[in-house]
Amino acid sequence: MPQMTGMKMLEIMKAQADLVHVAVIMLTSSDRPQDFARAAAAGAADYVIKPFDPQLLKEKVRRLLQQAA
Repeated sequence: MPQMTGMKMLEIMKAQADLVHVAVIMLTSSDRPQDFARAAAAGAADYVIKPFDPQLLKEKVRRLLQQAA
């Protein structure tokens, strides 16, 4: 993202009452455990590391949609 990091965007979203309920899957090249922990603490619903298997992402989205239903 050219204007800000995905983490910053997540923090902004989760600080807004009308967006706090939106499930966010972080899609990133970072595999550092501290980044995963920070994303989870900030409210990320899941975390996928690039390069990724599209089927894995599809399953994660499906799971989140089922939880929301």
